[in-house]
Amino acid sequence: MDGLLRVVKEEVPGTLFSLRLSALEINDLTHQLTNLRQKLSGNKGRNN
Repeated sequence: MDGLLRVVKEEVPGTLFSLRLSALEINDLTHQLTNLRQKLSGNKGRNN
C-alpha cells in the first residue's frame, strides 16, 4: 500500500498540471476557431 501511495503522490501533481495545460490549450484553440469562423462568415458574398 505504501508503494501505491508513493506513486500517487509523485504522479498525480504532474498529471493534474498536464490536464490543466491541456484545458488551456483547448480553450485557446476554441477561441481561435471561433474567430476564424467569424472572419470567414463575414467574407461571404464578397469578391476577393
